[in-house]
Order: sequence, then structure tokens, then C-alpha cells
Amino acid sequence: MKGRAELEKTGVYVVSGPSVETGRERIYIGEGDPVRPRLANHATKKDFWTQGFVFISKDNNLNKAARSVP
Repeated sequence: MKGRAELEKTGVYVVSGPSVETGRERIYIGEGDPVRPRLANHATKKDFWTQGFVFISKDNNLNKAARSVP
């Protein structure tokens, strides 16, 4: 996943994996602008995750204002 150019875009991501304490599935949802540094940080600080999903906009128009609900 490291080499993907899409990770240089703004996006939302989900990482998941088993909890060390309980063995149950654990999920973390986050955002990044861009996503790559956030995932790199989680690779060292949130070591429970074994898989991840990243959501980006193909038109590069996803930003913090996009999540606002009037």
C-alpha cells in the first residue's frame, strides 16, 4: 500500500485487526489530508491493525467541508 499515489490525497480510512487484550475485532476510523502520513503514524502507534481501507475522491474534491451537515 505504501507506493500508491492515491495516498497523497485527502481521504477517510478504516484500519482493523484483532485486539491484543480481547482478541475481538477492533476498528479505527480516521481522516487525513493527505492520508499517507496518518497511515504511517498508525503503522507505528496502532499496531493492532492487519488490514486497511482508504476512501478518496476521484475528482480530488473531498475536504473537511464535505463532511459538514447543515
